[in-house]
Amino acid sequence: MSTNNEQMSMDLNNKDEKVIVLGMEFKNDDERREYFRKELRKKLPELKKIEGYPLGEDENIIDLSDPPFYTVCPNPWIGNFIEEWEKGKKHDVVYKREPFATDVSEGKSDKIYNVHSYHTKVPHKAVMRYILHYTNPGDIVLDGFSGTGMTGVATKFSNSREEITKLGYFVDEEGNIFDEDKKNISKLGKRHAIMNDLSPAATLISHSYNNNLNEKDFKNEVDCILSELESKTEWMFQTVNISGKKVPINYSVWSEVFVCHNCSNEIVFWDISVDEDQKKMRKEMFCPKCNVEVTKKNMKQVFTMEYDMVLERPIRIPKKIQVLINYTDNKKRYNKRPEKFDDDLQMKINENFKFKLATFSYYVLGLSI
Repeated sequence: MSTNNEQMSMDLNNKDEKVIVLGMEFKNDDERREYFRKELRKKLPELKKIEGYPLGEDENIIDLSDPPFYTVCPNPWIGNFIEEWEKGKKHDVVYKREPFATDVSEGKSDKIYNVHSYHTKVPHKAVMRYILHYTNPGDIVLDGFSGTGMTGVATKFSNSREEITKLGYFVDEEGNIFDEDKKNISKLGKRHAIMNDLSPAATLISHSYNNNLNEKDFKNEVDCILSELESKTEWMFQTVNISGKKVPINYSVWSEVFVCHNCSNEIVFWDISVDEDQKKMRKEMFCPKCNVEVTKKNMKQVFTMEYDMVLERPIRIPKKIQVLINYTDNKKRYNKRPEKFDDDLQMKINENFKFKLATFSYYVLGLSI
């Protein structure tokens, strides 16, 4: 469970400035984190009594948490945040809102939306419209099924004149927000968010979206990681152009292999199903050896046996053949069929990297299925 990380007085990566959290002052963010992690450890015995407490070791839960803003278990500081946010707030204001009846349609091409995919994700711009309509500055928004935290992003941007104008709204000098019909619909100002989700992966992504950080330091760190990865793995993502020069691969296409039901010939599915000249799938497919018409239903898939080091036994995996490579040369993209260089490279990769193959057990709220 997490909250908007706006109680801090500095960027997270600035380790030389003091921070103030829930009325307490710390030398830096590391000291703040260490203090609240110790407090979280003390609270774990009581938190474990709450239904839905996650499966996991105490040390892992504490290490993954960034208290008091984010915990991978029930957050014991929610009440403290609410008390802090409610200080000085006027409660005699009459609240009245008409139902929000406007069609909301936001594209999925926004940079924030595309930073990390998630199956139930809603663009933050769509959420912003509801928050601006139904809330006032200083209000608290609860999202009990927060997913990747777009509600938190939306509440934070409710105090951003730039982000609000991107919605097609107008913000005057006094912070009044007007819609396309020049109707005063809301007020510019900070809202707060409390977010919760049962998925540890979702809460981790949500925390990253809503966590304050130093953009420059973050970019430098990412660039260093990418540079290191590139230096170690670049050789695996190369092919050669028509001149024999090594060029980077964008992606490869792999095809399953089947057995002809008539002559038992192994058939690469790509070869019989794709018309590369017309760039479309063929309606009819024929065995290249006996010329009998085949379908995916009347052919048997070919499997190979691989020894799994985790299961400690051989397992069957579908046989697949690399059939197409897309690469870039002088800023242009090309397709090619794999050749000797590519086959040799694939063999080298297989020899150097023995991946562990294993079946997975799935757990939902502690129940194995």
